[in-house]
Amino acid sequence: MRHELIPDGLPTAASVQQTALVSAEEIDHGIQALQHLIDHLETIKNETVSFTARHTDDLRLPHEVVCFHARKEIVQAERQIREAIEDIFGQQSVEFQKHQHLRIGLGSKAGIADALRALRSLIFRLQEKRLYLRRGRPRQGDHTPDIDPLTDLYTRRLLNRYFAQELDRCKRHGDTMALAYLALPGWQEVAALYGSTVWEDIVVCFACACKVTLRGYDYGTRMSEHEFAVLLPQTETPGAQIVIRRIAEQFDEAVKRLMPDLRVTLEFGTATFPFDGEALSRLFEVATGHRMCFSDDLKKVRMLS
Repeated sequence: MRHELIPDGLPTAASVQQTALVSAEEIDHGIQALQHLIDHLETIKNETVSFTARHTDDLRLPHEVVCFHARKEIVQAERQIREAIEDIFGQQSVEFQKHQHLRIGLGSKAGIADALRALRSLIFRLQEKRLYLRRGRPRQGDHTPDIDPLTDLYTRRLLNRYFAQELDRCKRHGDTMALAYLALPGWQEVAALYGSTVWEDIVVCFACACKVTLRGYDYGTRMSEHEFAVLLPQTETPGAQIVIRRIAEQFDEAVKRLMPDLRVTLEFGTATFPFDGEALSRLFEVATGHRMCFSDDLKKVRMLS
């Protein structure tokens, strides 16, 4: 593809007019390519731990053998990441210049984690670009009430439908399922101070944070102007809290890029089937009745009355 994306901040209408537009299909292809690399790195990390602990005929595999094969895989992954970034963003882009000398390093515990974080950040930018290219344009299927036009997240109507399907599956297989409720309180004050366009930018940031964090079989939903829900199959409360924290971290970084001095509060709550109830309305009651709020540095949470 080799198209240039806007390096810093969110695209504006003027900047989009000045740059070569990228189709949604091309952006989706780039997202899929980067997600494939994320999955590959996760596999390398997991297999390295697995092989280190594995025994064959009561003998542990030699550490040198494991490291040799892992290092070979990582060198190949480094090359694939550089090639993918060049292909998606262009050789002259800030993204490629920043990552053209990418070195993961097997000996560093943070090496793969840093690479995963960088790839997720790039996917975030692509999701951002995709939503902004679509803003104000008619889309196929706009007459259906299933997809929120601004965020491309599901609507509550579709969440109800998928919840019934997932509930039936959970009962058949004995699985758990978590519901995460997330809200951006004070949205009216933000819109009044900075305008509705800035508020829409914030909502887009939050939607992108969800898209980057969620798995392919999770359900991200926009419930109202400032309320969101995430349905997480095969997940219990601790897993849902990890997902919420990752969404919060991505969202916080995006808001700081948008407006460094802007402070947006994120409230959240969780409920899990079958422990907290079976009906979707009951899970929402539990999740909203035990809401918490992140501190400014995202390191602590406090319970809301």
